[in-house]
Amino acid sequence: MPDSRARARRATVLQYASVVMSVVGLLFNLLLSPALKDAELRSQLEGYSLILGGLVIIAAQVCFLMWVHRVVRQLKAQGADIGMSPARAVWMWIIPLLNLVKPYHVMRDIAERVGGAHFVASLPLQWWWAASIVARILDRVEAKLLAREAAPIDDTVSTVVGLLSSVCAVAVALLCVQLLKEIQVRLDRRREGLDEVEGPVAEDVAAAA
Repeated sequence: MPDSRARARRATVLQYASVVMSVVGLLFNLLLSPALKDAELRSQLEGYSLILGGLVIIAAQVCFLMWVHRVVRQLKAQGADIGMSPARAVWMWIIPLLNLVKPYHVMRDIAERVGGAHFVASLPLQWWWAASIVARILDRVEAKLLAREAAPIDDTVSTVVGLLSSVCAVAVALLCVQLLKEIQVRLDRRREGLDEVEGPVAEDVAAAA
């Protein structure tokens, strides 16, 4: 049976790394960047920070999707299919427009197969996905502001948008870690036979009852 524990650990570590990068970028923009008088040096540091942060975020997303792929395979092997193949579950995060809605449904279906409706209700799925959508919107707005010609009002708005974007990114990563841990714990319990999901009753048992 496929095991998702190693992928869960890697995805969790990289989500925490993305939180660190977001906080470092936030502190740089608020404290260090305004103090630098050399515009060229400031621009270089900002570029390096964006590249490093982008690489960490991409690695975190890739590892998270690898975990989703393995979890769907594991559920399928346990007879708790979510109604789509592991590859299709991953593609829901990549296809434009679909990735605005479908990933939430994939995670909700996974949680429901793992622990039932009460478990789904206990998870911060809606907060996680709402923060993810807001973070995407803020990222697009920030990119458009940075593409404009420099202006004092644009700089102020860009700073505020960047601050909100970083806060949302941290929230998304931390909520993602919570989902990862709680779903993986339930999967581990099922794997060890400690948290069996109710299945159809055998005919002779039903007749005896």
